[in-house]
Amino acid sequence: MVYGVTTGGKLADFLSENGFDGYIYDPKENPSNQPRMGLGYSIASVLAVLSKCEFINLLDSEMEEAIQEAEKLITDYGANVPENENVAKALARKLMGKVPVIIASEHLVGSAHTFKNQLNENAKTFGLIFDIPELNHHLMEGLRNPHEIKNVLHFLFLDSPHYSKRVGIRYPITKEVVEKNDIETEVYGTRGSKKIIEIFEILVLSSYVSFYLALLYGLDPTPIPWVDHFKTELSKS
Repeated sequence: MVYGVTTGGKLADFLSENGFDGYIYDPKENPSNQPRMGLGYSIASVLAVLSKCEFINLLDSEMEEAIQEAEKLITDYGANVPENENVAKALARKLMGKVPVIIASEHLVGSAHTFKNQLNENAKTFGLIFDIPELNHHLMEGLRNPHEIKNVLHFLFLDSPHYSKRVGIRYPITKEVVEKNDIETEVYGTRGSKKIIEIFEILVLSSYVSFYLALLYGLDPTPIPWVDHFKTELSKS
């Protein structure tokens, strides 16, 4: 089975030419035309297709609730909300001049990858991601050296009450190990009542944190000159 989700262009032509089904949408709410700013379109459309095909169990009411909660976060993280009341602005301030190390598990690993990508593209900053429990088997022993980078690293733990019990108990222990190696840590505790809500929660958080961090660095988050340069050079080969 082949099913495509696209805004048009070559992929839409490919689907049509080969007789494949697909969903073509108009990203009118993404005036930047940057794919990373249209995550709501791409993720929601894929979830809808998977749900309709009964590959996942996702009720329309759950999706609507996730969207409503995301809209609340947009208000909470908005530009008009002062930093002392704005989690996204405060977190961006803490990450300025640091290398963010995003830690997540289970259903939040995908959103954590997006968080790292948003930091790369929007804030033009280096970032890393590791998942628990996988990192517990190696990374902790790698925190000792080199000493010179310890003041630059900032571990951000994306904690969730919906993690499995055996994973959840690893978070405070892992945080303790990181701190004993003289590295800064931060815990963001999700507030969503369901896993799907938390997934969108982290996506919204990452968008705002990376945007505010770009502003703190005095940068326009929109252009991606090195990615564009790479694509141009690649097209020549």
